[in-house]
Amino acid sequence: MEPRCPHIQAALTTAVQMSNGTMLRCTRHNFIFSLSDGKGVNCVGLRLKAFDVKESQDGRLKVQR
Repeated sequence: MEPRCPHIQAALTTAVQMSNGTMLRCTRHNFIFSLSDGKGVNCVGLRLKAFDVKESQDGRLKVQR
């Protein structure tokens, strides 16, 4: 997921995972996002950008944009 809330670009470094790790709550305004697709749950119209991450043969993680 992108590291900033799309509302006012608040950092998500203090965000809280919820619902067995399926959702992320921004602690600034309590906006909740689905981690499967980035859609806002209680903030319709807002969405986090999601990126695929793959592990390379040497064990490094690589973001697929």
